Amino acid sequence: MKYDPDKRHRRSIRLKEYDYSQPGAYFLTICTQNREMYLESGACKAVLQSCWCEIPVRYPNVELDEFVIMPNHIHGIMIVGAQFIAPTSGNKRKSALRGAINLAPTIGQMIRSFKATSTRVIRRDILPEFGWQRNYYDHVIRSAHDLYKTRQYIINNPHKWEEDENNPGIITKGITQ
Repeated sequence: MKYDPDKRHRRSIRLKEYDYSQPGAYFLTICTQNREMYLESGACKAVLQSCWCEIPVRYPNVELDEFVIMPNHIHGIMIVGAQFIAPTSGNKRKSALRGAINLAPTIGQMIRSFKATSTRVIRRDILPEFGWQRNYYDHVIRSAHDLYKTRQYIINNPHKWEEDENNPGIITKGITQ
């Protein structure tokens, strides 16, 4: 069957015209497939923590800020810096490629890499049915106050799990009462 963009158009939830590789702070939420409670496992948490901490190793222009693993989603803040390694006269091609590949990725590319790596390890070693939802949620942090509020949200999120919209128990409680 031939692809028809008019019939199969997936609407983006990203900001139009926004360059997600530019320096800035980004608040990210990534949910498990069907909001399954896969992340209650200590082994899964360890893999996610490790994969999250590897992001700056692979992308040196990224710093990680607050991060929390909830039973069926994660929240984290990535801060993308303005570092760029200019080509040296010794090896222009190699340095230019290194800059293009490792130093100017989009948030989407970094999240895709994180999801792929963590999924591969968790499925292989812990939980064969593990998966992430297709997309992720982001918020561009635009001020110091916004960054402070976002950090507080992440820090306090585990204490508010009973009220969290991602908690499947809330739906059940609403129906049974």
